[in-house]
Amino acid sequence: MFTRISSAIVAVLLLCTASAQAADYKLTFTATDFYGGSDALFMTPPAPVVTGSFVFSAADASLGDWQSVREIDVVVGSHRYGVAESHAEYAFGGVVITGNAGGYGWPSTVEDDFLLAADLERIIFAYSDISTSEIIWGTTSVQVSITEVTAVPEPETYAMLLAGLGLMGVVARRRKA
Repeated sequence: MFTRISSAIVAVLLLCTASAQAADYKLTFTATDFYGGSDALFMTPPAPVVTGSFVFSAADASLGDWQSVREIDVVVGSHRYGVAESHAEYAFGGVVITGNAGGYGWPSTVEDDFLLAADLERIIFAYSDISTSEIIWGTTSVQVSITEVTAVPEPETYAMLLAGLGLMGVVARRRKA
């Protein structure tokens, strides 16, 4: 009788100590309808359509809850940005992802660069292209889809599984004795 109660207590304690895990989500976007400054009124943007995706970790898929960006794949014209060429900041209930040239803020106008700012209400995308120096092309016309990425168990999950199996082995051994 005592073993059944102690086994139940241990099982409940293990369940209670399990931490809530963040899931991974993939945000895929297409940005169109770019506009530039006054110098660009009659110019066509170098990249009229920009596509990309981000894999981020969050407790839920809302844009205000990003915890980390794991993958970045943004294509602006012929330039492709990955994690090494990008930087993510989490602030003001959202995320700002930029190319490394501009850092945290608007794209650099002397290099190819980009900025994606997203919160719960809107997404803004802007980029610069050295072929049109001094012009930052921006849009709020961004179509987005967010899907959950299949989760891979974290090491803590395996440790908890092994601890549970070990406890079950101890209980089974005691019952035999």
